Amino acid sequence: KADECFLLVPVVIFFGYFSFIHSLNYNADYILPVYPFLFILSSKIITFRFSEKIISTLFFTAIFFLSFWLIIGTLLAFPHYSAYFNEIVGKENGYKYYIAYDRGQDLLGLKEYMDGQHLTSIKLGFNGEVNPEYFGIHYDYLPSAGFLQWQAQKKGIKDECKPVKGHLAVSVRLLTFFEENRGCYDWLKQYEPVEKIGHTLFIYNIK
Repeated sequence: KADECFLLVPVVIFFGYFSFIHSLNYNADYILPVYPFLFILSSKIITFRFSEKIISTLFFTAIFFLSFWLIIGTLLAFPHYSAYFNEIVGKENGYKYYIAYDRGQDLLGLKEYMDGQHLTSIKLGFNGEVNPEYFGIHYDYLPSAGFLQWQAQKKGIKDECKPVKGHLAVSVRLLTFFEENRGCYDWLKQYEPVEKIGHTLFIYNIK
């Protein structure tokens, strides 16, 4: 129907523009406005009717199963929705495949961890555009991306990609997609993190 086809217009425009014309790292963020239109269009599936009863039964059983899966997956992802990854890859491995998995969203969790461990300061390699000091986090700079890197460059501090000891917090993007200093944290691969904050900040205690 014409009115239903009209719902596809914003979907095509948003997907086309942000996928092929405007080059952005976090494309998924910019297509969020199309989801209400897709929900309305997909709701029509409930009105489908089949001549064969068995096909109809199988179809609606599949719809029920997929809806149930969506609900359970959403509940299991709580509260770290930004770091969600499908169940096949697993939320623990998402950072290995998708650069936008880590956007520096777990500073509050880091602060809570530090308070729980009675840490007054931590060595921090961070990917994000927020100043950790806003959360009351005192840190020693490690090679970073985003705000901390910009601040370090402003102060004339050069990144030193070398092993360090003590308590470290490192954003997972720096472990996998650190284009500015590729391989900078390869030395950490021999260690297991003692804690993972929201799936995007790995905590190490190097002695």
